[in-house]
Amino acid sequence: MDIHLLHTSFWTAQKIESTYILSIKDNISIIAAFKDFMIRQKIHSGCISGMGLVKEARLRLHDPFSKKAIDAATKDIMEVPEISGTINHNGESAEIHLNARLTSNDTSLSGRLIDAKVYDKMEFIIHPPKTVITIFDDGDPFCN
Repeated sequence: MDIHLLHTSFWTAQKIESTYILSIKDNISIIAAFKDFMIRQKIHSGCISGMGLVKEARLRLHDPFSKKAIDAATKDIMEVPEISGTINHNGESAEIHLNARLTSNDTSLSGRLIDAKVYDKMEFIIHPPKTVITIFDDGDPFCN
Protein backbone atom coordinates (compact mmCIF):
# COMPACT_ATOMS: atom_id res chain seq x y z
CA MET A 1 0.00 0.00 0.00
CA ASP A 2 1.34 3.42 -1.02
CA ILE A 3 0.97 5.99 1.84
CA HIS A 4 2.26 9.59 1.90
CA LEU A 5 1.97 12.18 4.68
CA LEU A 6 1.47 15.80 3.60
CA HIS A 7 1.13 19.01 5.62
CA THR A 8 0.94 22.80 5.46
CA SER A 9 -0.02 25.47 7.96
CA PHE A 10 -3.71 25.07 6.86
CA TRP A 11 -4.07 21.31 6.72
CA THR A 12 -2.53 17.86 7.08
CA ALA A 13 -3.31 14.93 4.81
CA GLN A 14 -2.62 11.29 4.23
CA LYS A 15 -2.58 10.02 0.67
CA ILE A 16 -3.42 6.32 0.56
CA GLU A 17 -3.13 5.06 -3.01
CA SER A 18 -5.23 7.67 -4.88
CA THR A 19 -7.48 8.68 -1.94
CA TYR A 20 -6.75 11.54 0.47
CA ILE A 21 -7.77 11.97 4.11
CA LEU A 22 -7.64 15.71 4.71
CA SER A 23 -7.67 17.33 8.18
CA ILE A 24 -8.24 21.10 8.19
CA LYS A 25 -6.83 22.85 11.25
CA ASP A 26 -8.60 25.05 13.81
CA ASN A 27 -9.78 28.54 12.81
CA ILE A 28 -9.00 28.00 9.10
CA SER A 29 -11.47 28.73 6.28
CA ILE A 30 -12.69 25.48 4.74
CA ILE A 31 -12.75 26.94 1.23
CA ALA A 32 -9.28 28.52 1.53
CA ALA A 33 -7.83 25.26 2.83
CA PHE A 34 -9.45 23.26 0.03
CA LYS A 35 -8.20 25.67 -2.65
CA ASP A 36 -4.67 25.44 -1.24
CA PHE A 37 -4.93 21.64 -1.06
CA MET A 38 -6.25 21.32 -4.64
CA ILE A 39 -3.51 23.57 -6.06
CA ARG A 40 -0.67 21.84 -4.17
CA GLN A 41 -1.91 18.32 -5.01
CA LYS A 42 -2.98 19.25 -8.57
CA ILE A 43 -6.50 17.90 -8.05
CA HIS A 44 -8.95 19.04 -10.75
CA SER A 45 -11.93 16.83 -9.99
CA GLY A 46 -13.23 14.42 -7.40
CA CYS A 47 -15.79 13.58 -4.73
CA ILE A 48 -15.66 14.86 -1.15
CA SER A 49 -17.26 13.71 2.12
CA GLY A 50 -16.52 14.73 5.67
CA MET A 51 -17.56 15.80 9.17
CA GLY A 52 -16.47 18.00 12.06
CA LEU A 53 -17.22 21.28 13.85
CA VAL A 54 -17.47 24.80 12.41
CA LYS A 55 -17.97 28.38 13.55
CA GLU A 56 -18.83 31.51 11.57
CA ALA A 57 -20.56 29.48 8.85
CA ARG A 58 -22.34 30.88 5.79
CA LEU A 59 -24.82 28.74 3.85
CA ARG A 60 -26.95 29.34 0.77
CA LEU A 61 -30.42 27.98 1.48
CA HIS A 62 -33.51 27.49 -0.67
CA ASP A 63 -36.53 29.46 0.52
CA PRO A 64 -39.56 27.29 -0.32
CA PHE A 65 -41.95 30.26 -0.16
CA SER A 66 -40.14 32.69 -2.46
CA LYS A 67 -38.45 29.91 -4.48
CA LYS A 68 -35.20 31.88 -4.24
CA ALA A 69 -31.82 31.26 -2.70
CA ILE A 70 -31.05 33.13 0.50
CA ASP A 71 -27.79 33.38 2.40
CA ALA A 72 -27.74 32.53 6.10
CA ALA A 73 -24.90 33.08 8.52
CA THR A 74 -24.21 31.87 12.03
CA LYS A 75 -21.42 32.65 14.47
CA ASP A 76 -22.36 29.72 16.71
CA ILE A 77 -20.27 26.58 17.00
CA MET A 78 -22.16 23.95 15.05
CA GLU A 79 -21.65 20.26 14.43
CA VAL A 80 -21.34 19.16 10.81
CA PRO A 81 -22.47 15.53 10.86
CA GLU A 82 -22.54 15.44 7.07
CA ILE A 83 -20.76 17.41 4.37
CA SER A 84 -20.34 16.23 0.80
CA GLY A 85 -19.57 17.69 -2.57
CA THR A 86 -17.47 17.74 -5.68
CA ILE A 87 -14.37 19.29 -7.17
CA ASN A 88 -15.03 20.37 -10.75
CA HIS A 89 -12.72 21.77 -13.40
CA ASN A 90 -14.18 24.87 -15.05
CA GLY A 91 -11.59 25.23 -17.82
CA GLU A 92 -9.28 27.57 -15.92
CA SER A 93 -9.10 26.16 -12.41
CA ALA A 94 -10.83 23.75 -10.08
CA GLU A 95 -13.95 24.81 -8.16
CA ILE A 96 -15.31 23.26 -5.00
CA HIS A 97 -19.02 22.76 -4.34
CA LEU A 98 -20.00 21.59 -0.85
CA ASN A 99 -23.41 20.79 0.63
CA ALA A 100 -23.55 20.66 4.41
CA ARG A 101 -25.91 19.95 7.26
CA LEU A 102 -25.16 22.01 10.38
CA THR A 103 -26.74 21.22 13.75
CA SER A 104 -26.70 22.59 17.28
CA ASN A 105 -28.97 22.04 20.28
CA ASP A 106 -31.97 23.85 18.80
CA THR A 107 -31.07 24.53 15.17
CA SER A 108 -30.52 22.53 12.01
CA LEU A 109 -29.48 24.11 8.70
CA SER A 110 -28.87 22.44 5.37
CA GLY A 111 -27.63 24.00 2.16
CA ARG A 112 -24.65 24.91 0.01
CA LEU A 113 -21.67 25.86 2.14
CA ILE A 114 -20.34 29.27 1.09
CA ASP A 115 -17.60 29.16 3.74
CA ALA A 116 -16.98 28.42 7.40
CA LYS A 117 -14.13 28.48 9.85
CA VAL A 118 -13.14 25.19 11.38
CA TYR A 119 -13.61 24.77 15.13
CA ASP A 120 -10.98 22.31 16.41
CA LYS A 121 -10.59 20.37 13.13
CA MET A 122 -12.56 18.83 10.27
CA GLU A 123 -11.90 15.58 8.47
CA PHE A 124 -12.58 14.94 4.78
CA ILE A 125 -12.15 12.01 2.42
CA ILE A 126 -11.34 13.05 -1.15
CA HIS A 127 -11.60 10.62 -4.05
CA PRO A 128 -10.03 12.01 -7.24
CA PRO A 129 -10.98 10.07 -10.37
CA LYS A 130 -8.56 7.46 -11.66
CA THR A 131 -8.70 8.95 -15.14
CA VAL A 132 -6.18 11.38 -16.57
CA ILE A 133 -7.52 14.82 -17.43
CA THR A 134 -5.77 16.62 -20.28
CA ILE A 135 -6.30 20.36 -20.60
CA PHE A 136 -5.74 21.75 -24.08
CA ASP A 137 -4.79 25.35 -24.85
CA ASP A 138 -8.42 26.40 -25.34
CA GLY A 139 -9.25 25.27 -21.79
CA ASP A 140 -11.46 22.29 -22.64
CA PRO A 141 -10.83 19.26 -20.41
CA PHE A 142 -10.87 15.79 -21.93
CA CYS A 143 -10.67 12.54 -20.01
CA ASN A 144 -8.29 9.83 -21.26
